[in-house]
Amino acid sequence: NMKLFPLYRALSLDFLFFYTTSFLFLTQIKHISTSAVVLEDSFYAVFVILFQIPAALAVDFLGRRKGMILGNLCNAIYITLILFSNNLFELIFAEIFSALAFSLKDVSDLSLLNSSIPPTTQKSKIFAKITGKGISGYFILNSLSLIISGILFTINGYLPLLISLTII
Repeated sequence: NMKLFPLYRALSLDFLFFYTTSFLFLTQIKHISTSAVVLEDSFYAVFVILFQIPAALAVDFLGRRKGMILGNLCNAIYITLILFSNNLFELIFAEIFSALAFSLKDVSDLSLLNSSIPPTTQKSKIFAKITGKGISGYFILNSLSLIISGILFTINGYLPLLISLTII
């Protein structure tokens, strides 16, 4: 877990290839109104707040590893629902999965890493180093994906979302 975590964190901290073009995808490809897309984004915050305690209970019940897997599965469902959404209500339903995914992942990811580090006086330094590698990897990948997703969107509006789904 300690060796794989930086790569996992870099790929799964947030959606790659998604945010740059998601607004354009929904408004230009799916023809959903701008106000509906903005309103849909606000539901994510509400759902994240609602899912904090249930996500912690679910991870306690399922375990950290299964919590991570379920979180990533919910992210895949979210992107799939976005690909097929045609109205505000479908987008709001998709946001439920995104909020649940990140609530589960917030609880399980770092605690799994923490439990994977053997007891030592250097545990907090090891934890910080591994987490830092993962986050710096994410920022590098995110920067590249932001540039590439705009180019891919001009080729085909579905490509950035399909690549995001593939990475998940």
